[in-house]
Amino acid sequence: MCTHYFVFLYTFQLTAHTEKHRFGRRNLLGSTTISLRDLTVGGNTYTRPLYPNLPKVDLGRLRLVLCYHREKRRLLVTVVRATNLPSRVIPADSYVVVELRGSDNEVLAQVRTKERHFSNNPVYKEVFSFDLPSRPIEDWDFTNIQHPLDNVSLTITVHRRKLFFGDDTIGCVTLRSEVRTNGYSHLWKCKRSPYQPITEWHDLKSVSKFIT
Repeated sequence: MCTHYFVFLYTFQLTAHTEKHRFGRRNLLGSTTISLRDLTVGGNTYTRPLYPNLPKVDLGRLRLVLCYHREKRRLLVTVVRATNLPSRVIPADSYVVVELRGSDNEVLAQVRTKERHFSNNPVYKEVFSFDLPSRPIEDWDFTNIQHPLDNVSLTITVHRRKLFFGDDTIGCVTLRSEVRTNGYSHLWKCKRSPYQPITEWHDLKSVSKFIT
């Protein structure tokens, strides 16, 4: 006898527009999605970035390995390599910044790789360890126990080194523990498989796409 199980993933999309101007048109500021799986009974307040509908630009890809150590409440992030980074004249000198952010989007920890020189396909192979924050026991909600990875996010940004006027940002990746319409996120897989390294490629997005 065979038993079938079906999992339905529902999300809804919110869009933000400017008010109508004298020509009767509204300009789209951006949109965001929320998974209905994340909703709880009662009032829910979320802070999510808006993603404007900008023309897609190939900014390259980033290969990351995540591993969650449950007993130590520690997240290991390995920045492996990047591919197809854009360059103007000569291949760029680049480095990667990794930020662990809390539920209020505050930066809890920040690290960076060493620079890689003259390469559009740099290999970093650097491992970083993040201790996940613990909540005071008086703040516990025993009716809605959350996983430590549900209260944090990762922002990984690739920078181009410049000699003058500061460095450029090539692109970034934001990782959260969530279920998407096209499957499970990298951080969600990491949460469900502790002690197991999970490797994935991520497309770099323009920083201007993240409006906070």
